[in-house]
Amino acid sequence: ANENANIRAFLLLEHTLLLCRSVSEDPANARGMVIRDGCPLGARPFHAEILVPLFSIWSKDTNTMETFAFTKMHWRAGTQRLVDGLINFLNDIVDWYFSLLLKRGLQQELNAQNILIGFSDSGEYSGFVLRDFSSIEKDIPLREKNGLTTNFRSAPYKVLSEINDYYYLRHSFAFDFKLTHYVIMPTLLAIEALTSKDTKSLLKQLKSKVKMWINLAPLQLFQGNVWFRHPQVILTESRPYEQVADPILR
Repeated sequence: ANENANIRAFLLLEHTLLLCRSVSEDPANARGMVIRDGCPLGARPFHAEILVPLFSIWSKDTNTMETFAFTKMHWRAGTQRLVDGLINFLNDIVDWYFSLLLKRGLQQELNAQNILIGFSDSGEYSGFVLRDFSSIEKDIPLREKNGLTTNFRSAPYKVLSEINDYYYLRHSFAFDFKLTHYVIMPTLLAIEALTSKDTKSLLKQLKSKVKMWINLAPLQLFQGNVWFRHPQVILTESRPYEQVADPILR
């Protein structure tokens, strides 16, 4: 889904085995784990000597809280090369997200723990790897526009079947909340901490890129100047949403 998008490379870690153990008759009490292949797959494979979970970039050393542990302990190529790589990654992840959505009608719910960033041994950014696909939503109206199949055995689970308020809510939740606040903004804050410079110009550039993609969409994806998130509460079986004004990247 990345044709015609200026994406350096992205790969996938294939799920090869699922282990599940039931501890009672209640399915909610089952315990399980996913085993993934250690060799990433993709149409444009790249070689990375180092694969780093995204959240590790801004993780702190508990003994030296003012220092990013990854930069302090592992980075041999220098801070600027890491910053350049993170900037390239931010551009790539936005292009990839909208390319997948608009061309394939697939919406991935991203978190910092399901993205790995690849670097060469010399510290050059190679691309990124995804390792969790259980939260991919199928956008039926977009898939119909692209002449793609709309029959999914999982339906109605993770299927956006018609354009309504819930359709706009889910697009906003996945982009404005999960991608923006769990991936993009922490990465921008890490860049600021590493360079001691603000990232307003970079944020403006990303916002312009997002606007370009939204204008290319054959359907309206978002509803006005509002976005949706989960409130800051412990999420159990209920998954409430709250509406907020002024999305950061739209």
